[in-house]
Amino acid sequence: MPGKYDRFDRASAPPFDGEEAIPQGSQDDVPVSVRLAVQTGATLVTTDGPLREHLATSHIAFLRELHVVTPQEALNLL
Repeated sequence: MPGKYDRFDRASAPPFDGEEAIPQGSQDDVPVSVRLAVQTGATLVTTDGPLREHLATSHIAFLRELHVVTPQEALNLL
């Protein structure tokens, strides 16, 4: 995708149980951003509305206690 930062070592982000429940449309974001947020307990900040929705509807956010927010919501948390 043009403009998408993709310089992470994808092998460094280990998979987590249940990630296959995330719908295919958001699977491109799982190897790095979602896996690292789940592994570290970080808040995932993203402008990707479908990814946020998929993490909610697949129950990954709830099951993994993953806090997923928009950039504006993240600013409000400061």
